[in-house]
Amino acid sequence: MKLWLTTILLITACSPQLEQAQQADLYMHSREARRDVLEAALWQPELPYSENLLNNYALEKGGWELLPKMTFGTAPVTLQDVDSLVQGKSFTVGPGKHLGADVPTNQADWESLGQRVFFELPMRYDNYLIWLLARPHLFEEVGLVADSAGQIPGLVKFKDHFGKSRVGMTCSLCHSADGQIGRANRNLDLGLVRALYAEAQGIDGSVYRTWGPGRLDVSDDGVNGPTQIPDLFDLQDSNYLNHSGVIAVSGASTLAVRFETQYILGHRMLARPARHLTWALAQFVWNLKSSAEEPSPGNNEGRAVFQQNCGTCHDLTRGGAGDLVAAEQLTSDNTVAYTPERGTGYYKVPSLRNARLNAPYLHDGSEATLESLLKSGHPYGNTLESQKRAAVLNFLKQY
Repeated sequence: MKLWLTTILLITACSPQLEQAQQADLYMHSREARRDVLEAALWQPELPYSENLLNNYALEKGGWELLPKMTFGTAPVTLQDVDSLVQGKSFTVGPGKHLGADVPTNQADWESLGQRVFFELPMRYDNYLIWLLARPHLFEEVGLVADSAGQIPGLVKFKDHFGKSRVGMTCSLCHSADGQIGRANRNLDLGLVRALYAEAQGIDGSVYRTWGPGRLDVSDDGVNGPTQIPDLFDLQDSNYLNHSGVIAVSGASTLAVRFETQYILGHRMLARPARHLTWALAQFVWNLKSSAEEPSPGNNEGRAVFQQNCGTCHDLTRGGAGDLVAAEQLTSDNTVAYTPERGTGYYKVPSLRNARLNAPYLHDGSEATLESLLKSGHPYGNTLESQKRAAVLNFLKQY
């Protein structure tokens, strides 16, 4: 067993608080520890997605360890910026607000900093965002809404390390909706934005039009495979990230490594985030909880039917989440399970907490309602007698 893993196990037996501090220290300061987390997470190392990370992250020599830190400040994009762009002017990017270099010393401060990272640090930047901001007549159609302060939530402006003005998207653009941090933004239609932007450049954008609201294709592999933007609640119940389960989760350290590599790729492999910021973000997201309530005692029949017929895959002690299922066991489109970049041949079993609020369903959003899911969209729902199906449906609507 690796020395750092042995150390964590010993510390865990003494104090959870010390364990958190030790994990943070290892992630921020031990290249070997970060490498071990990465290798443990990428259980199919032959996939191009995995190979790219393994060939560049936490190497003994070279790779992304040599990238400069992101040191820029950010500021919210405002309607005043939109007006400037509409008039053909450049928007103003000042020094912005910095997240700081201070390292938290307790869990509450880690999560507080992580929330700021969630809303303020751009995960990536794209030219089509500036193009969109100059066309506010498209905002409603693509799901972009200004708040009461005249700011565009999820979008920030900054100057990259070359001094070029950029507009970037933060985690909150896709994962904050209906007043809930972590809730998937099912109204956001970045596919339409990309289609319109491509067509404005004389490029065929029809493939992007197939995405629809609340769906994205995160793999640049030439195969069109849009998937639902996921909620970020209750990740402690899940053993895998991404719909195809390409990343195995062993704890918040996995999230920290995942987030760090996302920022690096989103910034064109030209800079990396400060690691205390990605650790803070991991702590914040790892501890996001849904508002699900326990089913009422009167729904015992539905619970019993569910456990008997669905419990093999959906573990109610984990909010209905589970491990992986072979793609062939589902009746929906299996494109995502076999894409060249991240296709594992499997789909992860997601949490069912607040299932009634999470329509549409399945990885690709192909089922509009729980009723249609259990009647035609899920092979095991198909086989249930109508009375049992109704009991399961009633259970899920209260779960």
